[in-house]
Amino acid sequence: MIITCFKVFGLIKIPESLISFKGVSGTIKLKIIDDFKNGCTSKELIDKYGCSKTTINDWLRTTRLEIGDDDLKSLRKKYSSLCKEHEKMKIELEIYKRLECLPSSPRLVKLNAIEKYYNIYPVKTMCRILDVSVGTFYNHLNRRVEEKFNIKNDNFLRPLVMEVYNKSRQRFGSIKIAQVLRNEGYTISNKKSKHLMDELNIKPILGKKKKKDLSKIESKNIYLKNLIGKNFTRNNPNEAWTPMSLKLLFQVIHFLFV
Repeated sequence: MIITCFKVFGLIKIPESLISFKGVSGTIKLKIIDDFKNGCTSKELIDKYGCSKTTINDWLRTTRLEIGDDDLKSLRKKYSSLCKEHEKMKIELEIYKRLECLPSSPRLVKLNAIEKYYNIYPVKTMCRILDVSVGTFYNHLNRRVEEKFNIKNDNFLRPLVMEVYNKSRQRFGSIKIAQVLRNEGYTISNKKSKHLMDELNIKPILGKKKKKDLSKIESKNIYLKNLIGKNFTRNNPNEAWTPMSLKLLFQVIHFLFV
């Protein structure tokens, strides 16, 4: 069923599906707005629905403002995103020039390059550019800091060890030198003292100890004198006792009286 409407410029045929209980104009307005949002121009809407340009513009005024606001927000968002992307690319290009290495370079070379500029540029950005894990870089950095401290500490203690060694007329070993330095307020272990002495290539001068010949020592105690002298042949009993004889005697006494 087709309903015919009279307009100034002629007859317009409107499909019955556009008619609702709210009237023809409300349904047409919604259709026009939907078509406009889908990309139809004002001229196409006029030709399609036969409405006047003023009517269509009135119906589309609010929609155009909304679309304009959305477009403005979208443009601002895109502009902000492009600015951020530009700054990001600018920093990455500058980092590439400063680091003077590529992702294909040896890992140690890349870590040293990042360490050189980690106080200037973002660590994550440099690690991403050179394809290095952030955790790997910080492990490398912490090890280097610890090594630098140990080297500095060794350089400080090395002349002190040499000084104590010379004052002792080259007689003190690592333990004695470490003890002297600790008494003076320095922190040093026996192992560290030995390590530094090895680096300095110094060793304590030890004199040869004279070994005493106990067999030639004459005891002042008559009971401790060597009366046998490896001569176990005796004319009379109980003239001399050996350690084994005494041990046997004590065992017999213990057996009899205990």
